[in-house]
This record gives sequence, C-alpha cells and structure tokens, in this order.
Amino acid sequence: LQSTKFRYFFAIIEGSTDYEPLMIEAYRQGIAGTGEHFWMFSDSVTPKEIAGHNQERGSPLHLASRGACTLASIGGMQGESKTYDNFLKAWKGLNNDDDRSYIQSKHPQYPGEPEYVPQVMDDTFFSSPGWVAPFLYDSTIALGLAACNVTRRDTYFDGTSHFRATLKTRFEGATGSIVLDETTGTREPNSAFFLMTNYVEADVKNDSGLVTLKASEVDIFRNGKWVGMSPFVFND
Repeated sequence: LQSTKFRYFFAIIEGSTDYEPLMIEAYRQGIAGTGEHFWMFSDSVTPKEIAGHNQERGSPLHLASRGACTLASIGGMQGESKTYDNFLKAWKGLNNDDDRSYIQSKHPQYPGEPEYVPQVMDDTFFSSPGWVAPFLYDSTIALGLAACNVTRRDTYFDGTSHFRATLKTRFEGATGSIVLDETTGTREPNSAFFLMTNYVEADVKNDSGLVTLKASEVDIFRNGKWVGMSPFVFND
C-alpha cells in the first residue's frame, strides 16, 4: 500500500482479528497516523473493535486509529423510520416467558457437541436487535411474499421462478423500502440506511498515559441523501 502513494483507504477486513495488526503495520509504513492519511472501514469492523479500549497515548495504534471511520449499512435508527420503530417495538415485546420459551424450543440441539451453547435470550438480547436481525427479517418476508406471488393452487414452484418473483417484490420493511435490482439481485442503495461513525478521543482527563477512543455518529444516509449529525474529526 505504501508504494501506491494513496492517502485515502477503504478497508474490508475481519475486524476482530485484523484491525489492530493492520493499523500498527500501516503506521510503521507511514500511511496511517500521519495527519495526511485517511482510513475508512466497512461494517465488518464494528465500533467495539476501535472504541472503548485503553491505549497508550502516542502509541502506533492510538495515532493510527484516531480520526478513522466506519461506514455501515444499518437496519434503521429509532425515531427515523416508522416501520423500524414498529419492528423494534415488536422485538422488545418478545421479551416474556411464553415467547422466549417458544423461540428457545426451536433452537437446534447438538448432543454430540457439548461446546455448542444456544443463544442466550435475556434482557440484554432483547434491548436491541443489532444490525443484522432487521435485514434477516426483511429477507424472510421478501422470500415469503415472493412464494405467495408465484404459487398457484395445487401447484409448486421451482427455484428459478421463486428467485424471479423475489426480484420483483416490493414492500415497506423494517429496514425501509425493499427494492431489488432485477438484474443483479442487489438491493437498491437509495432504499437503505447507512451510518458513518467517526472515532475520536474521549474527553477523559487522567494522568495514566492512557487514552480511549469513542464512537461518534456523524452522518446518516436516508431517503437517498446524507444528513449530518455532528462534525467529523480527521486524523490531523
């Protein structure tokens, strides 16, 4: 990367294992932490990989990470979409004995694999659906609606017919307007939410020589346009 002379990088990596060694090496090569280079990461790097950790002030990881950002497709934000708010209300409404018991009864069992632990369904689990669950929900609904649209009484459908019907399916889902490109099958980006998160030094005064980065939500993409939420702080 150093030989490219590029100053702007968009990285798609496995955040839990690759973020720290990548940024330390980038600093060593003089392409991060210089105030002249900018690093943006896909949503394979989550805020917990960058923010909330004590780092030695002035260390390669600290200098390379401050001012970085992540760009993530998200299911929605509370108060920004009626359909997402409805999904969130229904999600939290599952936090009761009857619904938890039913859902847990559907978890797979692997008696021969004692290391397997089913998903813990507690108050923390139901406090937020996270980034993935709303998309999984809309994907399931899209496939179901497509199956209804292609099925005829006393007949069946094949995979090709189901796929084509899915591409034509349109509805307002938890994550917004579901519109698929009928050529590629990819969701139209203007129908989704994207969140840009900037990583800056937390306002913590201490004499330990340590510093912590915090995640600052700076911009959201909704209804086909970017909306600013707070100022962006760069590496310089």
